[in-house]
Amino acid sequence: MIKSIGKLTLATILAALVVGVPLAASAQATPPATSAPATPKRPTTFRLTTITAVDKVAKTVTLGDKAKHTLEVTADSKITLDKKPATLDDIAVGQKASGSFMKGADGKLTLRTLHARTDAPAAK
Repeated sequence: MIKSIGKLTLATILAALVVGVPLAASAQATPPATSAPATPKRPTTFRLTTITAVDKVAKTVTLGDKAKHTLEVTADSKITLDKKPATLDDIAVGQKASGSFMKGADGKLTLRTLHARTDAPAAK
């Protein structure tokens, strides 16, 4: 009886070693996880606000009635004026706008979309 318990114990230990060693080796072989997020960040949207400044030299647009946000305009930025494609030269201070922007790792706000309008919306 003692011999059979000893054999059973030895077989259990060997089985655990056979199963456990490959798992430990594969766990060590995997590279450590990076701190980069698995999904890209989503753009932040802003609703109807006033354009308070346009700097064509620095290629920035400042938005906001109370809190001011300066957004950098890039080649990837999509700008429309009254639902038609536009450029930074077409945008003027005082126009109402909505759109989206991304916040970079350096803290800069990059304009993704800007939908400006020249007149106030019609009353319903």
